[in-house]
Amino acid sequence: GPSLPREVSAEAPKHADILISAFSARNKAMDGVRDFKAKPVQFFRNEKKRMDKCDVPCEEVPGKTHLSGLTFMPGSDKSGLKVDKFTIARTMESGINYPAFQYHALVKNKKVDIISTFSLRGQVPAVYGAWHTFNITEDLYLKGHTRQDAAVAFVSNCQSKFRMDAMNKIRELGIPVHNYGGCQRTHSEAPAAGGSRQASKAETLRKYKFCLAFENSQEEDYVTEKLWQCIAHGGVTVILGPPNSGDYFPGGEDSMLQIPSMDAVPKVAERMKGMMADEAEYLKAMSWKVTGPRPEFLALLDLDNVHGTCRSCIYAADRLVR
Repeated sequence: GPSLPREVSAEAPKHADILISAFSARNKAMDGVRDFKAKPVQFFRNEKKRMDKCDVPCEEVPGKTHLSGLTFMPGSDKSGLKVDKFTIARTMESGINYPAFQYHALVKNKKVDIISTFSLRGQVPAVYGAWHTFNITEDLYLKGHTRQDAAVAFVSNCQSKFRMDAMNKIRELGIPVHNYGGCQRTHSEAPAAGGSRQASKAETLRKYKFCLAFENSQEEDYVTEKLWQCIAHGGVTVILGPPNSGDYFPGGEDSMLQIPSMDAVPKVAERMKGMMADEAEYLKAMSWKVTGPRPEFLALLDLDNVHGTCRSCIYAADRLVR
């Protein structure tokens, strides 16, 4: 079930506002130590682009990075001395697949000043889910469309054997699973109106009572569009993902089903069968789409309402004027 939110989750709705307020107050107190309009924070990327809508003037300029996922910005180093740049580690890749980008590895990396990964422990968390990306309550269950007594999956990476084992085990236990992904595909998507792949996938997810959100890594906070698309368009989500999956439950303990290990698959399959046999139990799990998500879940979504690059620039500016 949902675990207790960490401090960053509880603060998340105001995260960007806190950064902006802290920056504004500190800059004013130091009598405008730097005119950011004249000398904006620079974010070194492969193209020149100014973010005019960011509360702190910020622009991307062509530049090189030392490592994939590392970019440079003006600021101060760990000793507190003013320097021309400091380093931000920014990536959405799994730390299990790329050990150098694991949160604890980045904390120990003396070349990294700011961590901006999917980990909510970092200074500038970067999350997949956001209101501007997924309209989480767009598809209310009680709109009249009927969902099949089956589960839908989009599993394409055959190298993640544990995902295939879990999917096949659910089938063995009597739950139909229709996989539209490239690995052991059983079904193919019908083209959606307008030809959009995202629209086609959304239409497919709406057909089923259960949506399998099987991530390719089981790492704290690592969830991708697989989960957010299930929540937005699918039925009850069955998640095989991070150990703290409960933090991502949109409603109460019954709003999602979690597979923490292969040993848990039989119990989850029984829950799925129970919901297929008892419509009231199924509607209870989907009721959050009518009553609204819990505050902690909304906090996660609100984290990314301000663009990640903009939030990084705000944090950099705040560091600079300390």
